[in-house]
Amino acid sequence: MGFVMGNMLKTLWKVPVVKHAIKNKILQQSHTVFNKMVKDYLEGAPNIDKAKNFVALLRELVYPFKNDIHVLWNSNGNANAWRDLTESLNYVIKNSVRLKMMIDRQLVLKLKPINKFIVPPEGLAIDEAFAFKLGQNDYFLFTHHSNDDFIRQIFKNFYYQFYVMAIALNAGLEKKRLTDQIQRLKNQLLESTEKISEVEKNLKKRMHEIDQIFQVSNELFTIHDREGLINTALLTLVGQLGCDRAFILLKNKDGETFSDFYSKGFGSEQNVYKLENSDALARYFESGGEILYTDEMKFKGEAADLIPFFKETGARMVAPVMANKKLIGIMACGEKLFGGDYDLIDKRIFKVLSNTINLAFTNLQVYEQVASESFVDKNTGLANKKYFEQRVQEEKSLMLRQNSTLGLLVMRFKNADEIFNHLEEHQINRLDRIVIQRISPVVRTEDFLALIESGKYALLMPGITDETIHIAMNRFKEKMASLTLPDEFHLKEIEFEFEFAIFPDQEEAFEEKVIQLLGKKEEKTENGEDFFTDLDFNV
Repeated sequence: MGFVMGNMLKTLWKVPVVKHAIKNKILQQSHTVFNKMVKDYLEGAPNIDKAKNFVALLRELVYPFKNDIHVLWNSNGNANAWRDLTESLNYVIKNSVRLKMMIDRQLVLKLKPINKFIVPPEGLAIDEAFAFKLGQNDYFLFTHHSNDDFIRQIFKNFYYQFYVMAIALNAGLEKKRLTDQIQRLKNQLLESTEKISEVEKNLKKRMHEIDQIFQVSNELFTIHDREGLINTALLTLVGQLGCDRAFILLKNKDGETFSDFYSKGFGSEQNVYKLENSDALARYFESGGEILYTDEMKFKGEAADLIPFFKETGARMVAPVMANKKLIGIMACGEKLFGGDYDLIDKRIFKVLSNTINLAFTNLQVYEQVASESFVDKNTGLANKKYFEQRVQEEKSLMLRQNSTLGLLVMRFKNADEIFNHLEEHQINRLDRIVIQRISPVVRTEDFLALIESGKYALLMPGITDETIHIAMNRFKEKMASLTLPDEFHLKEIEFEFEFAIFPDQEEAFEEKVIQLLGKKEEKTENGEDFFTDLDFNV
């Protein structure tokens, strides 16, 4: 196995699932930065330490992407001078005073289009940017200049997380402001001590809930199965908002109705609710409608069409479930568990949670898409059939340029149908792992081993000759002959059947075997050349 991995590592970066894993790692690292910054601000650290600590964390966060993502810092009232945190360069942005005035009015300012807000400084190209303010005098400007979809996705995630962080930070600062106000009231109204103490207790509870939101969002972003994400989202809504019930209503597979109903706190007889695509609530959210709060609604005009939904479900707060800017469902909370109305902070928390859940659903869709395009067999860790299809073309192109040869050795279980007929799926998977572990030491470092299907393997062997390919077959036979299988398989031994061809000496036979392995006809260009002949992915 070690010999195979040596060659595979060179191409792992091109595998989409690796990018996805890195994306989740960046999400976790950025959460650490945000939690540290919020903690510094809410625990009363000196202003100079706040900016200094945050800059260090921010530099560490973006450093891996310094060639594509730049963070500029304007501090201490400097007019137009901005410092690049990763490159230690200084830039001059004209009209910085006007830009900072616009930043002061928003939590996170998205600069779109760029030329509406700034003229990019000389030496720094900018495609997308957003900005925010920290404290009284520190302004930060995130920029990137890249067509790479991975960089754009990372930049987009940074924007959303800074937005969530800004909401939480503002809520924390609001808590400090209210705490100070409470202290003044204590001095003025000694007789109200008991009441003020209760208010302070509730505020501390809210801050704990806000801290929990960060932990919940981190958990949601790492869930890669639909049922698990939905269950965690519902438990989060119930736990964070203290509602007696919550539900998520998703579109079914055919996309015709919202009928996949998931809930906490509803009886089984209520789990049959559904909406049509033409329903007033679906149309409202499809058209970009905001979160609905029943205590703020006036059920008049078109809003009167929403009455049946709220009466039947008992919903008090309703938000859309979005993934990649498309409506895929609806989430809602019922009444508070111990009575009373949802206050302003409850509503803010619900908005933050709904945004986080929507990002998690988008993340899940991306993960599912990447998983479907994966080049690695999850069971054995070998390259799969799809990767083999790409790699065989790459190797052919390389061998032609090097005026060398490429051997194809196909190994399959003899009497595979008889072997698999009496085995369960988990046993077949284990059998593949045992065989791969057995034959991997025979595979050369430069060779490429792929799993076509259970019991069938393809080995690409650069620079091979007819004599050496027979030597390789004998080594595989010897390895398998000495293999003792566990009793659960009820097999004494496994025999291999071999087929081989060498390219370009046996080009026709080589191509026929590739077509048989892939189970489809080979695509050709007009002049008969293979589509990948002139491409070299090993550079």
